[in-house]
Amino acid sequence: MGLLFVENPREAQVRFDVEHIIAVKDWRLDDAGRWLKMFTDEGASTAGTFGTVRAVNGSPVAPRVEAPAYGDVRVRTIIADATRVIDFGCDTDDAAVIAVDGQAIKPFLLSEAPDDIWRMGPAMRLDVHVRMPGPGQEVKIYDYRTAEPYLLTTLVAVDKGRKKTPFKPKALPTPTELPLPDIAKATHLDFLVQTAAGATAIAPALPPDDPLAKALIDSLCVGDKTFWAINRNSWGAGTDLRLPPPLNVLKDGESYILTITNVSKHVHPMHLHGHVFKVLSSSKKKKLPQFLADTVLVEPNESVDIAFKATSGNWVFHCHILEHMDSGLMGWFRVA
Repeated sequence: MGLLFVENPREAQVRFDVEHIIAVKDWRLDDAGRWLKMFTDEGASTAGTFGTVRAVNGSPVAPRVEAPAYGDVRVRTIIADATRVIDFGCDTDDAAVIAVDGQAIKPFLLSEAPDDIWRMGPAMRLDVHVRMPGPGQEVKIYDYRTAEPYLLTTLVAVDKGRKKTPFKPKALPTPTELPLPDIAKATHLDFLVQTAAGATAIAPALPPDDPLAKALIDSLCVGDKTFWAINRNSWGAGTDLRLPPPLNVLKDGESYILTITNVSKHVHPMHLHGHVFKVLSSSKKKKLPQFLADTVLVEPNESVDIAFKATSGNWVFHCHILEHMDSGLMGWFRVA
């Protein structure tokens, strides 16, 4: 795997002393170091099949990174794993979220986030500004979701002759190119994320040479069993491998608010292709700020409202826990 950064020229004025990447990815290996099967029925029907070896940046040993004492570090984190959900947190109060999924946000302290952490699932990204402590001290970054906090990185403060100054999170330039939704005029749609109730009615098969069928069916994003559904409709699998009808037909340029409600027992990071949406609110996380993203984590018995301006095309909407996507938790919107 590799990480691709698209740089905003307007960010050149926002300088950090150090930029550090945290790529979270597990590895499914047996005792002899051979690959294990990534898709299991037990995992696909529950929280996903986890790796046997946890790693950060390809190593089971957490990185140690030096930075100037009282300096500023930009920590870029991505969950590159197919299953892992983490609770990102630091053991310092001088840490602020400055971007989510590559989109600038008005900076806020991690200590002001729900439960003092930022919960992230597969494909989700986070940029955090950390102010370093005095010489010789350390900042530890953890995944607090596990029984024992799992160390992701240690930042080590090195004396460079600097003096301590008040921590003021650096704001990244806000996006100007995005087609933002008109909340007041938005059409409201509801979607349930749920376990599959058995066979579902699906549309007749498209002709084999249909370009949409090729793009959405002739891919690796399908399994041979169905465990999940959106509004009782599951993506085709096994002998029922064919394109289901769209979840909805939307109008190009119109604004929509989707209420995504998770009535299952497991978390689902829901991703909408082709759009950046605004996360408006959560039924559980009262301290959640509004922010722009392309993937939103929806927890059990939680409803999350997102808003976007529809762009012409056929766009997949799915869970980013890959086994869930492969076993039915995927649909698509037609925007015309």
